[in-house]
Amino acid sequence: MTDEREAPAAPAGWYPDPAGIAALRWWDGTSWTDEVHAEPARRTPTWRRAVALALVVVLVLATGAAALAVWGGTRAAVRLDTAVVEREVARVLTQQQGVPVTVECPDDVLLEEGAVMSCRTSTADGSVGTVVVRQDNAEGDVTWRLAG
Repeated sequence: MTDEREAPAAPAGWYPDPAGIAALRWWDGTSWTDEVHAEPARRTPTWRRAVALALVVVLVLATGAAALAVWGGTRAAVRLDTAVVEREVARVLTQQQGVPVTVECPDDVLLEEGAVMSCRTSTADGSVGTVVVRQDNAEGDVTWRLAG
């Protein structure tokens, strides 16, 4: 197929079909050929891809931050095992005083180096006292002393 009056002065390549029969028609550099082709998918402009990528990154980061906030807010905080402290202090005081000693410490103590708490001591004869317990590190090691 040749149509000299519509032939543009352009190099060989695929161009919009001047007859409107197909999306693209091959121009051999001098005339239109019978080779036609469906129009290829148009590429998204680079700036649109960049904006889309940026939105995806922001979405992923926001989702991760939200998940971290939820997870961080609901996970159990690390607590000092005060039952271990009570048993050890009671064992030592019982040996020193020669009578059974009961020790009661707060249950809800966060594991934190340098934190201090008070525990109540008592014996069967009604004697009471206070033990001051200091956390030596974040592993649960403590030192204690009788108050007063």
